[in-house]
Amino acid sequence: MFPETVLSRAPQNIFTALRVEPARIAPLQSEVVTQFPNISVIDVTQTLTTFSNVIRKLSTIIRFFTGFSLVAGICILISSIVATRAARIREAVYFKILGATRGFVRHVFALESVMMSAISALLALILSHTASWTITQYVLDLDYRPFIGISCLLFAVTIVLVTAVGSLASRAILQHKPAMFLREHTED
Repeated sequence: MFPETVLSRAPQNIFTALRVEPARIAPLQSEVVTQFPNISVIDVTQTLTTFSNVIRKLSTIIRFFTGFSLVAGICILISSIVATRAARIREAVYFKILGATRGFVRHVFALESVMMSAISALLALILSHTASWTITQYVLDLDYRPFIGISCLLFAVTIVLVTAVGSLASRAILQHKPAMFLREHTED
């Protein structure tokens, strides 16, 4: 913007950074100030340590809420299975009347859990990656790293966990005998 001749006479500030072992910081500061009295030395070690501690605490809070969300999700899954218990018993009875084995009905319930968990996990990953990208790109002005490997692992773990919980909760439903169910519901 300006010619070098104009700027060469203007007051100037030059910033530089060094990474030094903690034991050498104080002697280096003393040496620099002694040799160059017009240079200001600022130790940002304490600032970085404080910032690191804040980030560590924030990470712990995020982990807590993640665990809480997982527990809440499992409770919601179990409650939805309990809430639809009558419909599931009816479905199981109809399958058995039509000649299906318990194994087949178990596979149908498991496939339903796999499909629901896969759709839910995919939507959650898309939403979380979109929100993370938006925040890092536009709010924090940082490059976004998607962590594809961890995301795929979370996707798989979600499917396995939801299917396992759904299968365990559906076990009691498969114990109902078709004749008892039909007798109870034809009398009503």
